[in-house]
Amino acid sequence: MSRVFFPSIQAGLLSAGLYYLALPGVIGGTLIWLVALLPLFYSGFLHGSVRQRHTTILCFLLLLPSTLFSHGLFSVALLMLIPSALMGTKLLATGSGRMIVTVFTTLNLYFCLLLTGMALLLASGGNSLENVLVKMIGEEGFGDSTIELSIVDTLHQAPYLFCATAICVWSLFLYGTACLANFICRSYRSSLRPSLQIESATPSRLLLSALILSGLASMVSGGALALCAKTTFLCMLFSYLLFGLGLIHRKTLHLNNRPLILTVFYIFLIGSPVLSGIVAGFGIYRHLSELMNPKM
Repeated sequence: MSRVFFPSIQAGLLSAGLYYLALPGVIGGTLIWLVALLPLFYSGFLHGSVRQRHTTILCFLLLLPSTLFSHGLFSVALLMLIPSALMGTKLLATGSGRMIVTVFTTLNLYFCLLLTGMALLLASGGNSLENVLVKMIGEEGFGDSTIELSIVDTLHQAPYLFCATAICVWSLFLYGTACLANFICRSYRSSLRPSLQIESATPSRLLLSALILSGLASMVSGGALALCAKTTFLCMLFSYLLFGLGLIHRKTLHLNNRPLILTVFYIFLIGSPVLSGIVAGFGIYRHLSELMNPKM
């Protein structure tokens, strides 16, 4: 047991140490934020999801006191260690495509619920989430006034777009870190799962229910609830975008120049929100078709 327990504790300590290095005024490098969870995921892929969960909880407890001495975006980011445990445990449980899409759905829902609680709490005090985020961004700074002005402008005009983008990007960072940890384990022939590739398996019914409910809530509510409902709706569309991409990967398996075609496709996808919406719509259509006809 000690051969499993002590390396897991060391992974938790190392991840906590990396986050402490990222404290404002010390280093604060983006690279540290991206690799800080790597020891936790590596420990989980090496020893199993239960150990990964324990080390993530340990890392969170070690970092909790730092929220008393820091402010702004860093304090909010520390809360993301909680869903990282959820994400890691689910990813490590299985390598199926359905589970991975469900992980993104569950993780994004967690962030949206956290956002809803924060927005309602601020609204009860006569403040708004948009104003708080603008103030926090001004305190942290981005080193580029153009980028900062663009973010602030987005927060004033479409705050739900900023929140949804931040949630989806952080989910992708966690997923990428898990894939990197699995790749390192596989290089040493110690990986418990062959791959974490997103496949075209049918998503959970939870995804469709959350999409419909958040869409309805965004039309009938206002203020903080409307902000959170629109954010949740966009995050659920992101899960359908992943499902649609998995379907496209499966349908292009027979093409001769598949790598080139997919590369060009992703270039257009990144630069075209309309194309992203079409792919997400394709995912929704396919999910509805499979629910109505399970034999597809």
